[in-house]
Amino acid sequence: MPLSASDRCPAPLWVRPDARPALGETLRPGGFALTDAAAEALGLRPGMAVLDAGCGTGATVRRLRRRFGALALGIDLSPDPPEPPAHGSPLLKGSIDALPFGDGRFDAVFCECVLSLQHDPARVLAEFHRTLAPGGGLALSDLYLPGPDSACPTRTNAPVSCSGGALPGTNLLSLVRAAGFRVERFEDHSVLLRDLAAKLAWTGCAPNCEHTRSTGYFLLLARKPEEKNA
Repeated sequence: MPLSASDRCPAPLWVRPDARPALGETLRPGGFALTDAAAEALGLRPGMAVLDAGCGTGATVRRLRRRFGALALGIDLSPDPPEPPAHGSPLLKGSIDALPFGDGRFDAVFCECVLSLQHDPARVLAEFHRTLAPGGGLALSDLYLPGPDSACPTRTNAPVSCSGGALPGTNLLSLVRAAGFRVERFEDHSVLLRDLAAKLAWTGCAPNCEHTRSTGYFLLLARKPEEKNA
């Protein structure tokens, strides 16, 4: 009897207890390495309003508050803070494709290993653009499909894993620009993905079957252009 998809593939890594030792508190490749690099490149300063879209346990929110002094908050469909909000982790429940914030609310938006899980990435990027102040920065990190021959997958539902929703790099750049952003940097950090695979193997955790596809890991930095004088 053929195996079903659920039989062939383990659950997504971030929900699997056996993957936590390799993933760490951030639940993504590289830990805070790209978070810190993005914050420094975007010029985060104390007092800046920052959103972590798809915040999960709030690890990035706490990092940006404690290391950079940002007034960071997070939003997620099911936020799971390991400590109460009184300790500096203000996490809200909500969808990142319909952000409950006014226009121009934030100086920066971070979205780490979350865009690939969205049913409509273009809509999500439009929300980031709307809620960013003119000149505000966007930091995206996620899996992607390297190479010119990669085909853009058709989405009828939200992907169940980051690898399942990975987009070709050219498509990512096109989506970000179409949302109104000016791309400043697109970097390949696939070495972090390979390091994670090695850690998973060392801990005896089998990755998702979709990781057999050729995926890379990227950091993209972009800005909402300043408003032009009338």
